[in-house]
Amino acid sequence: MRTPAPFWLVGGLLVAALASACRTTMVEPLALAGPMPQSIGIWPLPDENAGANGPALLSDLDRAVRARGYRVPSLAVGGQLLLDSKPDGSMPASSDLQAIGDALRVDALLRLDVRRFDAEGEPGRFRGASWDLQWTLVSTRGGGELWRYEHAGSWRQRDTVTENPHRAFDAEPDYVPIGGDRAPNFHSVAELAAELHRSAMDHLPAYTR
Repeated sequence: MRTPAPFWLVGGLLVAALASACRTTMVEPLALAGPMPQSIGIWPLPDENAGANGPALLSDLDRAVRARGYRVPSLAVGGQLLLDSKPDGSMPASSDLQAIGDALRVDALLRLDVRRFDAEGEPGRFRGASWDLQWTLVSTRGGGELWRYEHAGSWRQRDTVTENPHRAFDAEPDYVPIGGDRAPNFHSVAELAAELHRSAMDHLPAYTR
């Protein structure tokens, strides 16, 4: 007669199977429409459609692109280089890609277009937001548009969990999904923007040397 597998082994296999089933599907990057750049600059001026949230919406965009393997000047450095590139200290037009590429020494420029962004909550008490954003990568060497990604969505702050004082002592425990509550909880527009950039850049092909 075949000996049954030990309980601890069966349990271990079950946990492994559940972990495999819950594993996040890998994102398939969107192909570039031209040669892969080695370096990418970030257009540092907030989109006027973003209103007062413009600067916050650019938070960590440079870091998200850098994480894909590209050389990326920081937003602060890039902005200063662009100002210094013109004798009168003004910012070059976003359409002057050759001048931007020369000033930043980059092969492409990434621009965040805010088609819509609405934040909820009082100052200092971020409660939620809805958005329609587009990330566009254009060549500064005459190659045109190389890549584009769009995302629209919304998010609301989770309500604070409180214990029900009328709950029976022997009541069944509340249902909690495997792995617990993994819903993100952002405290500011900047935190939300950083996560949106990270997610968007997952769709940008990684630079491989």
